[in-house]
Amino acid sequence: MNIWKSEVDDYTLDDLVQDDTILAEKHFNVKLPQSYIDLLKIKNGGTLQYNALPLKQNHDEDDNYLIIEYLFGIKQGEGILQTKYFVEEWKIDRENIIILSGDGHEWLALDYNESSSKPSVIYIFSEENKFIRLFDSFDEMLDNLYIYEEEQEEEDGAIVFTLEEARKLVKSSDTTDVLNGINAYEKLYGEDGKVLNEQLQNLLVLTKSENEDISNEAGRSAWYLITYGLADDEQFINKIVKIYEESTNPVFKLFREQILEYIENNK
Repeated sequence: MNIWKSEVDDYTLDDLVQDDTILAEKHFNVKLPQSYIDLLKIKNGGTLQYNALPLKQNHDEDDNYLIIEYLFGIKQGEGILQTKYFVEEWKIDRENIIILSGDGHEWLALDYNESSSKPSVIYIFSEENKFIRLFDSFDEMLDNLYIYEEEQEEEDGAIVFTLEEARKLVKSSDTTDVLNGINAYEKLYGEDGKVLNEQLQNLLVLTKSENEDISNEAGRSAWYLITYGLADDEQFINKIVKIYEESTNPVFKLFREQILEYIENNK
C-alpha cells in the first residue's frame, strides 16, 4: 500500500540511499522497521494520503480518529534525525524514541524502550507529558491507516449531488463515483429516515466490495453513523459488526471493537 500523496512538499527529502539508513540506525543505536525503510524508498518523507488512525480517546468528544498529516524521512540533520532537537525544545520526558511526525503539541513516535529492534508506536501529548501506546509495531500502525477527508464548508458553485445522482454514483463501476456517492448520501439524509435507511443498505453491500478503497470508505461511513448515534437500527448494527468480524481488513477489526464499546457505554 502506498500511503503517500504524490506531490513533493516541504517534508520530502532527497531520495533515500543506503547510507541514510545506516546513519540513522547508528545515530539511534537501533534497528529501524523494514516497512518504514521500504516506504522511504518510495518517497523519503512527505504528506500522507492515508492520513488517519481510527482511535477513540474521549467518549465525550468527537475524537474517533487521529490525523497523521505526514511522516519524516531520513537525511543527515533532517527528518527523524531532528528527534533530539524536538525532545529538548518541547521538553519531552521520554528516552529511546524516534519522532516520526508532529506539530510540537502532539507527536507520533517509535518507542524503543522495550526493544532496540522491535519498537512500538506511541502518541505524545507534550504539554501534558502524556504518552499513549497506539500499536505494538510500525507494521500494525500501517495496517490501520485509512484515508480521511475533512468536510469543508460549501461555497458558491460547489457541487451538491441530488438523491438521484447519489443513487447512480453508488451503483457506478467507477471507484471515484462510488466514493463520491457514499459521501453524497452523508450530506443528503439529514432528518429523512428513508434516505438514511437507503444509505445503510448501500453500506451493507459496499463494505463487502473487492475494491479496497470502496470497502474502506463504506466501512468508515457505517462506523461513523453508528458511533455518532446517527444509525441505531439494531439489525443494521448486527449485520455490519458481523461483516467487520468476518473481514481480514485490520481497520474493520478496530471499527468493530469501537462499535461494541460504544454500544456497551450507551446501554
